[in-house]
Amino acid sequence: MTRHMSLMQRRRYNGFTLVELLVAMTVLGVLMSLAFGSLRTGARSLASGIDRADGNEEIRTTQNFLRRQFTHLIAATWNDGTDEKIAFAGAADSVTFIAPAAESSNGAGLFVIRVTSEPIADTTEVWVSVAPYDPGGKVWISRSPTAKTRLASDLADAAISFYGQPAAFGEPKWHSEWADDAIRFPDAVRLETLANNAAATRTEYVFRLLAGREL
Repeated sequence: MTRHMSLMQRRRYNGFTLVELLVAMTVLGVLMSLAFGSLRTGARSLASGIDRADGNEEIRTTQNFLRRQFTHLIAATWNDGTDEKIAFAGAADSVTFIAPAAESSNGAGLFVIRVTSEPIADTTEVWVSVAPYDPGGKVWISRSPTAKTRLASDLADAAISFYGQPAAFGEPKWHSEWADDAIRFPDAVRLETLANNAAATRTEYVFRLLAGREL
């Protein structure tokens, strides 16, 4: 009994064996890997959440701005020689119209508003530019912009379309363009965006034009 106790005491005093140290280091390594893996996952989730929040805020800002501008669209016309044309022109990547200055700006009066979808590097961005409207100008759409602001960024794609009946015949439907020689303003404008993310989220905004009229 005394000899057995002596061996146990000597083992305690001599420390751990090599096998025990290897096992302990292996267990510690596994635990640290799990801990750092959870930390990385949490960090990615946080970053993804922040990106989604920023994206949602950008979407809300863009939607509110465009809704106000299209709601207050002015159904103006201009004379192209002897022809009267609407002050509205739309294509798949742009739309130009006349509306009052935005509430957030310091300007007053009417402005030529141009919303464009522009490829930037490997992504697409939505921009809005403004220029003072000159009622006496011969070509209203060619006014040089005095300010340009980015509304949305980091998109895979963005397209604009127009709903209505541009000619005297045919049924109202969505069109990829709306020329200024149409006989009326469109009833609505649609902006479709495709997010540049793994989910490829597609979002559709439809803005009704309350001030449109027929020539």
